[in-house]
Amino acid sequence: MKKFLILGLILMLFSCSKEDGLVESYQSEKETKTKDANIGYKSPYNYTKLYNLESGSISYSFSNTTSLEISITPYFGIAFYTGDSTYSNSNLPILNSNGVIYTNFMSSENFTIKGNSSYSNKSDITSVPTNIGNGGQGYFNFPLYSPNTGEDLSILTKRGKLYFIEVYVRNELIGYVKIPIKYDFDSTTGLSYPWESLNINDSFFGHELIYNRESLEICSTIRSTDVVKDYLKFVYEGSSYEISAEVNTSGVEFKMIKI
Repeated sequence: MKKFLILGLILMLFSCSKEDGLVESYQSEKETKTKDANIGYKSPYNYTKLYNLESGSISYSFSNTTSLEISITPYFGIAFYTGDSTYSNSNLPILNSNGVIYTNFMSSENFTIKGNSSYSNKSDITSVPTNIGNGGQGYFNFPLYSPNTGEDLSILTKRGKLYFIEVYVRNELIGYVKIPIKYDFDSTTGLSYPWESLNINDSFFGHELIYNRESLEICSTIRSTDVVKDYLKFVYEGSSYEISAEVNTSGVEFKMIKI
C-alpha cells in the first residue's frame, strides 16, 4: 500500500513540475510583448500597466518600392481586452457608438507615399503616436477628433492599436490590408492557450475578435476564405502589385512591391 502511495506522489509531483515548466516557458517567451511560437505570432503590444507604452518603442512604417503613388488611410481600435466595464464611465461617442467598444475603429488622416519612398512614425511614449500624444518622431493625425468631442482619441493614443489600412491609387479605392495572424485560428477551429474568443465580431469586416489572456492583446482573425487578408494583390494600368503587412516585437510594417 505504501509503495502505491509513494508512486502516486512521485507521478503527481512530476506532472506538476511538467505543467510549471510549460507556464514558465510561455512566460519567458512572452517577456514584455506578445509572442506565441505556436501560431507564429509576435507583436509589440502588451498590457502591463494602466497607460501608455510598457517598454521599448513601437514603429509604424510604410514602404513603396514601385513607381506608383499610393494613398493610405490607417484604422485603429482598442488594443487590449481589460473587461467589459473598463470604459463604462468614459465618454466615447465613436469607439462606443454601438455599445460594444472593442468592435469599432477610428481612421486617421490619410497620407500619400510617392514612388520609391517611405513613411514612418515611431513612439516610445504611447502605443499610437497621435497629434495629442507622441514622442516627436512622427505621428498619425486625427483632425476630426479632439478632447472636446470625447475621450476617444485620448484612449486610442494610450491604449490603441493599428488593425488595418485602406489603400487608394489616384483616389480609387483598391482594397484593404489587415495586420497578420495565423489563418483559420478562431473559435470554430479551436483556440490554443492563451487565446480566447471575445464572442464578438468587428464592426467593419465582421471578423471574429480574439484576445491573448497573458498580454491582453486583441486580434482580428483572418480566415483563408476571407476577401480581406494580410496582403493585397492588384493590377493597375497593366502592371501587378502587392501590398503586404508584417508585425513583430518592434512594430508594424507595410510593404508595396511590383510583382
